[in-house]
Amino acid sequence: MNHDEAYASVYSLLDRDIAYRTLYIEAMEHCTEELDEFEAAEWLDARRTQASQVQDGGSILATLIRRGGIDRTVLVDGKPYPGTLEELYADETVPDDATSICRVKASAAGLEAARMWRSILAPNTLFAEKPRFVPAFRAVLAACAEHPCTTAEVSEALEAAGLRYFDDESKQQVHASYFTSALESHGALVWDRKRWSTTPAGAALIASE
Repeated sequence: MNHDEAYASVYSLLDRDIAYRTLYIEAMEHCTEELDEFEAAEWLDARRTQASQVQDGGSILATLIRRGGIDRTVLVDGKPYPGTLEELYADETVPDDATSICRVKASAAGLEAARMWRSILAPNTLFAEKPRFVPAFRAVLAACAEHPCTTAEVSEALEAAGLRYFDDESKQQVHASYFTSALESHGALVWDRKRWSTTPAGAALIASE
């Protein structure tokens, strides 16, 4: 996979997999220097904070390796193995008592995609992109900073603040889920155990008022 193909693949992964987006980015940023794959997986396991994040660190790394965001080097008895880990397992020429380890390092394409998404997802860019909804975004962040809220409680907080918006085309009311999804995608809100909580980045947005 060349650089452009890897970049497109990682960018697409970060675009569609919102639940793991931050972990994917953090994994690549953590592996700017070559690391033992097992240790990198353990580090990622400690970063999983949401109940919905059921994939373990090893699976997250495997996805990024497959996508070209992270490169894996296989060492057998301290020497680079010319094939993949899967090929090693099937290689009958490798002695049974050989010692194999895997090292991982973020690819240039992976780090480029991570930097791009960091800029896209910066919480303050949401306010710049959707100025009409800034009062609602602030109200949602404030409510979820006070205590984790269900989507219904977020809706109640918006109603209590008198913040009601209607779509220009359909004329239907913009629901609370629109605001929570937008804030989640920009790292200002996190969904965990069926409730929304304001992240440190989201709290910084409130403080900047």
